Amino acid sequence: MSRRTKIVMVSALILIIIIILTIIINNYNTFYMLYVKYTNPKDINVVFFKYSPNKLTLLQNVSVSIFAFYPTANGTVIRRILVANDTSYVKIPLSSLTTIVKHWIKHYGYNISPSLLGFASYTINEQNETIAYIQPFTITISQYNITHGIGKTVAKLFIKPRKIIIKRKDPTTTTTVPQEQAKGNLIFYLNKVWFYPSNRSLGIIPLSITYVTDTNYKDYVGSLLLKEGYSQASGIQFKFGVLVLGYPVTISGFSITTSASNLVICEKGNYGKSTNTNFLEIYTMGQIAVANYSVYFYCLSTPCAPPQFYGYYDEAFLTGLEVVSSGSSYLPALYNTTIPNVPPSEYFSKNLTFLFSVNPTTLTNSYTSVSIYTSNGYGTYSVPIGLIIKIAESLSESIPSWLSSLLAVVSPYVGIVAFTNSYSYFASTISITDLSSYTYYIYLMNASVPYCISGEKYYIPFYYYYINYTL
Repeated sequence: MSRRTKIVMVSALILIIIIILTIIINNYNTFYMLYVKYTNPKDINVVFFKYSPNKLTLLQNVSVSIFAFYPTANGTVIRRILVANDTSYVKIPLSSLTTIVKHWIKHYGYNISPSLLGFASYTINEQNETIAYIQPFTITISQYNITHGIGKTVAKLFIKPRKIIIKRKDPTTTTTVPQEQAKGNLIFYLNKVWFYPSNRSLGIIPLSITYVTDTNYKDYVGSLLLKEGYSQASGIQFKFGVLVLGYPVTISGFSITTSASNLVICEKGNYGKSTNTNFLEIYTMGQIAVANYSVYFYCLSTPCAPPQFYGYYDEAFLTGLEVVSSGSSYLPALYNTTIPNVPPSEYFSKNLTFLFSVNPTTLTNSYTSVSIYTSNGYGTYSVPIGLIIKIAESLSESIPSWLSSLLAVVSPYVGIVAFTNSYSYFASTISITDLSSYTYYIYLMNASVPYCISGEKYYIPFYYYYINYTL
C-alpha cells in the first residue's frame, strides 16, 4: 500500500468521523431519547428538555415529583409514587403501576385512560440568587400496556415554566454567584385534597345552561342542544384537563382521557311554555379533586440555609367520569334537568358577551357555538370550580377553609379538551321563539382567565346562556 493511498484512507476515515460526530452533536437529543428507550424498554421513561424557539436543550439537573390517583373500594386515592433529583430523565418501573391500573380496570374496565401527575423543576445560579423553574406535566398511561409489560419513552418540555426566585442566605459574603446550574432541589409534598362531591361518588358537572330572567313561561319557547362531535378520519380524543392555578392558568396535561371515532353524543332540552321552566341545564357526571401541595427548596451546596418553604401549589382535575360507549368509542354521558342546583343567577359571572336578540317582529332566532378543527387543534369548554363549590354547598358538603381562601384569590376551571388531527367538532345550540311583546337579549358567559396550551393563550367561552328582557 502506497503512502498516498494511506493518506487518502486516513483522510477519508477522519472525514467519516467528523460526519458521524456532526450527526451525533446535531441530533444528540434524538440519540439520547433512543438510548433511554432501548436501555429501559419495560419502563415509562420521561426525559426533560428546556424549550426555546427552534431549539431543545437536554436538562441535567431536574428534580421530579410524580403522583398517581386511582379509584378503590374506599374511594379515590392520590399518592406520590416517585421522587428524583439532579437527573435528566426518570424511570418509572411498570411494576410500580400494576396495582394502580388494576384498580382502574376493576372500576372502569379499559374505557378511561388515567394520567400520572408530575412536577418538574430545575435551578440556575444568577448573580446572588438561585432561580427555580417549575413545569407541571402529565403522563397518560395505558392499562393494557402496563399489564402486558409494554413501556414507553416520552419527552417533557419546559415551555414558559413558572419562575420563582430563591435568595441564597450567606451572611458571611457578598460575592456574586456566576450563572450556572445550581445544586438544589424543589420537592412537592401532597398536603390535602378536597373531592366533589366526595371521594366515593360522582356529582353533576354543568356543561351548558340557559337561564331566562322572565318567569312567565307563556312568553317564549326555546331549546338547548349540546353535541360532542366526531372525526371523519382517525378519531378524536376528549380529554379532561389538569389546570394548575396561577395567571394565566396552565393546562399541564390531561387527567382522564376517553377516545371516540365517528361517535356523536347529543343531549337536548326545552324551556319556556312547553316545559313551564325558565332554566335548563345539560350536564355530565364526574368527580373533581382539588389538591394542595407544599413546595420546599433543598440546597445541596454549602454555605446554604436549611430547607426553605416556598408556598403552596394547587391543582384542580377530574378523577372520575361516567361514560357511554359505542363499540370501542367512549364519550362523557350527557343528561338534562330543569331544576337548578343553586339559584339560577349564581351560575353566571359578569363576563357576558351579547349574541343576538329576538322580538315579536323576528319571532325566532338561534345561535350555534361550534368548535371546528382540521389539523392538530384544540377545542375546549370549561367549568368554573367556584360553581362546583356552590353546588357542593347546596348539597351540604363541607368546604375546607384553605379552599375558600384559594377561591378568594383565583377562580380555577376544569376544562374538557378535544384534540384531533382530522376534521371534528362539538357545539352548543340555543334557540328561542318570542311569544310576547318583549325583546329578549341572549348573552354567552366568557372566561376571564386565559388558558395556556403549549405556550399559546386561549380565551374559552362557557356554554352558559343568560337571557334578559325589557318591558
